[in-house]
Amino acid sequence: MILDIPTTTLFISRSALLDVRSRLEICVVEAALRL
Repeated sequence: MILDIPTTTLFISRSALLDVRSRLEICVVEAALRL
């Protein structure tokens, strides 16, 4: 049980980081298309 908590936290933070990165990439692509 003690080992499960850090693993879950890592998984959630990693997926959150990927979500933020994909949103940033979309913003960059949209900005490039406007130029």
